[in-house]
Amino acid sequence: MNVLNYTQKLKHYPDVLTSDQAAEILNVSKKTLYMAIKNKELHAVKIGREYRIVKAKLVEMLVS
Repeated sequence: MNVLNYTQKLKHYPDVLTSDQAAEILNVSKKTLYMAIKNKELHAVKIGREYRIVKAKLVEMLVS
């Protein structure tokens, strides 16, 4: 898939995703998502106790 296809599929999600939303999109557990964040495979920002993932960065990871 290309960027345009992913963008269309994810248009109903907000621009900044929670870890639950990102895990749902990737079809992985939150534990796997946290491992990807820890291993710097996915860029995320920790706000308080929760990670936030920019949707554009998630799409970038999926395309690469």
